[in-house]
Amino acid sequence: MKVIAYYRVSTNDQNLGIDAQKSIVKQYCDFNKVEILSEYEEHESGKNNNRVLLSVALAETIKTGASLIVAKIDRLTRVAYYGLGLCEKYKIIFCDHPTMGTLEQSIYFGMAQQEREYISQRTKAALSALKSKGVKLGAPNAHFTDEMRGMALISRIGNSKSNEANQKAYAIVSIMSGNWSDKARFLNKNGFKTSRGGIWRPQQVQRLVAIMTQ
Repeated sequence: MKVIAYYRVSTNDQNLGIDAQKSIVKQYCDFNKVEILSEYEEHESGKNNNRVLLSVALAETIKTGASLIVAKIDRLTRVAYYGLGLCEKYKIIFCDHPTMGTLEQSIYFGMAQQEREYISQRTKAALSALKSKGVKLGAPNAHFTDEMRGMALISRIGNSKSNEANQKAYAIVSIMSGNWSDKARFLNKNGFKTSRGGIWRPQQVQRLVAIMTQ
């Protein structure tokens, strides 16, 4: 059997996601003695149905008689009707569900779409909550949508919450009285550092509390 491999992530800085997909596809192909004719990497949203490299990969499957292979169902698309339409027209192998039938396809594509909708809802909720706490989001002149800012923001929130320096600082300021300047002064006086090893400023303390309470 011969295949055309397709990998997708939503943004340009998700190289680890591409690497993980390649590893999954390689393991599948090695185990099943499948030959990979070519590989395509695309950085596009799963809700975008007009992807250039996906179209090229699909066209190559027709030309060569090979199947398209993707690591996971949601890497192909997060739009249920579009995914089902592709499966009707092309030979596609999903490494996470290689033997599923039409009914299972409907279920899993539906779940992928639902997760995309949940992500959008969580993004909007995170933006709204932080805006209500006075946290400024992004550069005022940057050409980003709220959804793009929100996705990046959710990632930063996760990193901030897991950072040991932030956890220690928050443990102190969360039980302190006084204004943001008082709290920043206390942290600096007692040797607490920011996640980047710098000194605390009032706005940073305010932002820390807003993020850690999400």
